Amino acid sequence: MASFTYTALDSEGRDVRGQVDAIDRNKAFSELKARGLSPLSVKQKVKGSSFTALRRITTKDQAMMVRQLAVLLSAGVTLIDAMKSLANGSSHPILAERAAKVVANLRAGERFPQNLAQEFPTLPAYVAQMAELGETTGRLGPALTEAADQLDYDQEIASQVRSALTYPIFLVVAGSSIIALMFLFVVPRFAELLSQSNAEIPLISRVVIEFSLWFKENLLLAILGLIAIAVTVWLLLRNSRGGFSGLVERVPLIRKYQAVSTLARWCRTLGGALEHGAGLLPAMELAERSVSAPKLRTGLALARQSVRSGDALDEAIARNMPDFDSVAIDMIRTGRTSGQLSEMLLFAADIYRRETQERTKRLTALVEPIAIVSISLAVGTIVISIVLAMTSLYEIAP
Repeated sequence: MASFTYTALDSEGRDVRGQVDAIDRNKAFSELKARGLSPLSVKQKVKGSSFTALRRITTKDQAMMVRQLAVLLSAGVTLIDAMKSLANGSSHPILAERAAKVVANLRAGERFPQNLAQEFPTLPAYVAQMAELGETTGRLGPALTEAADQLDYDQEIASQVRSALTYPIFLVVAGSSIIALMFLFVVPRFAELLSQSNAEIPLISRVVIEFSLWFKENLLLAILGLIAIAVTVWLLLRNSRGGFSGLVERVPLIRKYQAVSTLARWCRTLGGALEHGAGLLPAMELAERSVSAPKLRTGLALARQSVRSGDALDEAIARNMPDFDSVAIDMIRTGRTSGQLSEMLLFAADIYRRETQERTKRLTALVEPIAIVSISLAVGTIVISIVLAMTSLYEIAP
């Protein structure tokens, strides 16, 4: 006999949660139905499962959930049955619980896109937007497949960045620890030795020694100061116009990378929306919502207004989006004139995606030498200042 936790609806449509003992999961379902309940989720209690519930929901978990939902819907399973399947078989208990809530809300007559955004707030906004498009056009499965593809792509880029930054971050942490230990234990010893001499200490040595003494005497204050600076910068970025994305747009090297990545998502979303039957202007508005960078979003909004005024899409993009290269604009023009705009946009999205991956590799490749040079300069400055100070002692020796 095993124990199962369940979530069900009673005869009045209210959520009921509890535990039932049965030989297997099918028997647990039968027992709940015999009680007049409609099971939404039935899971066997596993020892240690509470630790699983504490595990953070990752992008991979969410991408897998959206992919499973898209596959089920494309196979002809109804939306409620597909969500029930996710509630019963999700790899993460929190996702299963939220899927069960979506089922209950759908039974109550609420719309799926709004429920998806409400119950899964960590999902990117474009997932709910693609769900809304799919619900409107009657092609929810393919629309969610597009969203799952974009989630997989975002996860792949994030994974590449994390992998590339692991070693530089280790270098920074290790180097910073070494520098802190030198300021706490090594430099002060030389300061004691130099204080007993009348030697003329070079300026760089005096600065390093004085800072080391201050750092040792005010260690707690220094740590609190660093924390305060970090929190202040975070708040300024959060409350400033455009936030971090707006700041990134002012850095030329990173701005170009952000522009290419954003345009890849925009082309993919617009092409997918057109492929699923959306009109050009609604599709452009949907794609525009997937862009977080303020300047790029403004340019896309101006392009949409130009199209609304009667301009061709390629002309509006060329006039308002300088980050679009001529090759992409030519492809959009070719797609417009040949009646294959969605295919050309998806092709352009693939080109921008490959360029994004190449730029990701180049940018992350720069981080490691920058970290090494920065730590080397800091440690080298300390060592040189100590050597110069010791040299000054030998100069006055009899």
